[in-house]
Amino acid sequence: MKPTSEIGSKEYNDEAYQELSQKSMEPCPGCNRTFMPDRLEVHLRSCLKGKAIVKEEEESKTQVQRPRGVICYLCGKEFGTASI
Repeated sequence: MKPTSEIGSKEYNDEAYQELSQKSMEPCPGCNRTFMPDRLEVHLRSCLKGKAIVKEEEESKTQVQRPRGVICYLCGKEFGTASI
């Protein structure tokens, strides 16, 4: 998009800024509002819907898997290491 004689440089700059900001905006996973990437981080701290989504993601990452026990070859039951 080049400035033409029909529009001035201010209008051209405004249009170019709008186009750039629309391409670089990221939607909030909770409320779907769009933000610049650095502002999205700040918004997520206060977005109620976003907090629920982020909390679920964090919980799924922090689930602790218990160590596998020993499976009995006779009955097929799983036993912890303390019961062996």
